[in-house]
Amino acid sequence: MKLLRGNLSREATRYLTVGSIGYVIDVGLFNLFSLLSMEGLSQVSQVGNKAISTSIAIVATYILNGRWTFRHRKGRPEGLGRMGRYLIVSTVGLGIQVGTLFVSHNVLGFTSLLADNIAANVIGVGLALVFRFLANRNWVFTDAKT
Repeated sequence: MKLLRGNLSREATRYLTVGSIGYVIDVGLFNLFSLLSMEGLSQVSQVGNKAISTSIAIVATYILNGRWTFRHRKGRPEGLGRMGRYLIVSTVGLGIQVGTLFVSHNVLGFTSLLADNIAANVIGVGLALVFRFLANRNWVFTDAKT
């Protein structure tokens, strides 16, 4: 039981580290794309900007989580199956993030860049983080059953 808690703690710490890197990629690109849209250099919507920035961050975090966070797990081999499961989990997480932005921006009418960042990059990321960690740990990067 102690080993299980140690692994969970180590994985959670590494997952948060990888998530922080992904967060910087996601938020940095989202704001860059948003500013380009505001200057008329892009016609992509805020929801589209968020979908693109998050998708790029997903690729980076897949590589980092597989190579570092969950590298000791031997339950499922690397390859298209694992990548497919990761993409499903990430797509649901993306839906959570984009969904919070959509509700804030299009339903509630909070349209400032600050409001968009709070909705997508604080609330959305927080909710998606919990979902993704649990799903990745229990479905994508599983340990072999003994």
